[in-house]
Amino acid sequence: MLRQVIFFGMVLTILSVLYGYLGRRLGRLVSPRWRKALWVGLVLHALCVPASFMVGDRLGMGPVALAVATIGFTGLGLISVLVLVLPAFDLGSRVVRMVREGVSAPPDPARRRFFAELGVLGLVGGSAAVGYAEATRLARVKRVEIPIADLHPDLVGLRIVQITDIHVGALMRRPALQAIVDRVQALEPDLIAVTGDLVDGSVDELREHTAPLNGLAAPLGAWFVTGNHEYYSGAQAWVAEVARLGLPTLLNEHRMLSWKGARICLAGVTDRKAGDLLPEHESDLEGALLDAPDSDLRLLLAHQPQAVFQAARLGVDLQLSGHTHGGQYFPFNLLVHLVQPIVAGLHRIEQTWVYVSRGTGFWGPPNRAGTESEITELVLRRA
Repeated sequence: MLRQVIFFGMVLTILSVLYGYLGRRLGRLVSPRWRKALWVGLVLHALCVPASFMVGDRLGMGPVALAVATIGFTGLGLISVLVLVLPAFDLGSRVVRMVREGVSAPPDPARRRFFAELGVLGLVGGSAAVGYAEATRLARVKRVEIPIADLHPDLVGLRIVQITDIHVGALMRRPALQAIVDRVQALEPDLIAVTGDLVDGSVDELREHTAPLNGLAAPLGAWFVTGNHEYYSGAQAWVAEVARLGLPTLLNEHRMLSWKGARICLAGVTDRKAGDLLPEHESDLEGALLDAPDSDLRLLLAHQPQAVFQAARLGVDLQLSGHTHGGQYFPFNLLVHLVQPIVAGLHRIEQTWVYVSRGTGFWGPPNRAGTESEITELVLRRA
């Protein structure tokens, strides 16, 4: 309870600062008559944002809750871009004005600035509309070939389908997950990997909406590892629920799988931050591979890509991760590189390949301007 009070206290403080800035900044563009209406609209929307986070446990999962979450999260995406773009625009305008004043005074600078600001707002709004369309459509299949040195002949052509960061919850509901499952199964994969951040909400709230997971099936199984959001939603309950739906969770452990004449060591670790909320789930990659017998392929499922640096020292051939969403939308898809060493795509660390998915769903704002959601089909090849 205390953790929730602190969280919502921080959210309300941040929202007050952001909406206060936008009210003052956008108020310069409208007449005094409309300024009051602007403030009323911002205040009402500011109340929708924390309400969006309470969908499920407080507001239920009905149509009213869906409408509140759509308005709150969609607007939050737009506002999060504006509070970055507008200060950058103001700084750029000031620099341009200083340069021009050193040469000659521009004609009617106030009028020119007004139309420039309208242009910026139009671009941000257009970007949000494109991002919304991209976020809410069914993820495309992205096919990636993984060249592994000395790969066992029986593993050549093995197909692994990865889905990750679906975030079933306020906006991602049963129909969306069912469409994802249907597309995965249409690929007829040999193995399915679900690499965390499956849900945002408790089992009681979302049991109906995660039910389509029981349709995931592959000869080598469908496997799950926890992401950080599972630990905000009751990780132990979700481990049991996902197992009931047919997906075993790899909790710092490995399983030996046989494929024709080859042996695969499939390992999985809990999220890197799991131990902060659930000490018994402290991430332990060494423990996951402890006493693992010799194999022809060491495959690791780890929600956060940073695990690859340790995985490379432990002889992992391929790691599958998510977590970053590729930055999800502009300009965060550019800024995410400041905090994530590996953001998206296929990379090699020493002798270990790591593939970082941009995510199959989205979190928070339904916005994917500048990134694409994906269902990843990974095909093993001999280097």
